[in-house]
Amino acid sequence: MMAEGLDIRIDERLPRAGSLSNWLSSAYVQQTNPDEHLARVPFEHFVLPELLRSEVFSILAETCLEECQRTPLTTDHDERGLRYAPLLRRPAIDFFCGTIFRRFLGSVVCGRVARPSDSVPQLRRLIGPAPGMRPHTDSGVSFSFATFFFVHRSWNDGQGGETVLFDSDVREFKRIPPRANTLYGMFLSSKSLHAVSQLADNADRILIYQEWMRFPE
Repeated sequence: MMAEGLDIRIDERLPRAGSLSNWLSSAYVQQTNPDEHLARVPFEHFVLPELLRSEVFSILAETCLEECQRTPLTTDHDERGLRYAPLLRRPAIDFFCGTIFRRFLGSVVCGRVARPSDSVPQLRRLIGPAPGMRPHTDSGVSFSFATFFFVHRSWNDGQGGETVLFDSDVREFKRIPPRANTLYGMFLSSKSLHAVSQLADNADRILIYQEWMRFPE
């Protein structure tokens, strides 16, 4: 449920949230083994590139940029200059919070998923240059995993902003670039050591952030 008093706007350009095929790329609608995307080393995470239909993503990227420009964004309390605000556009809210998307996400993470009762989708924007985020685990949070859906229009190699995963020996294991139209998810625990690389000049990193609980089927 969205918090009371938020100014939610309707974007008629976006499709209704009634089915996966309205939003997701056909490869994800038709997949027969969805949990193949869940990696378990160095800790549980998944990367779903080209998640949305290209024409839907193009509209969503535009509407999220409009939101960032029209909505007063709150500045985070760190040196990077991260800014954030609730996602306030329907039917994007209906899709990313809805039953159909939750079922799809549950099939990816091998369990039933739900959003914490006090959690809403959040737009996060970081404009370079910006320093990186140091290695940390985010252990002790009250939810199971977080997702990051990158809604900037494009991303080029060399712009930075990669999520860096480390193994148990604190060695770099993998880098996940924030490519447009990619959904990245990470389970958080004492093992989830990760960092974010610094952002290059003029890079504009925009994403939809959500928190999730996972329960056994």
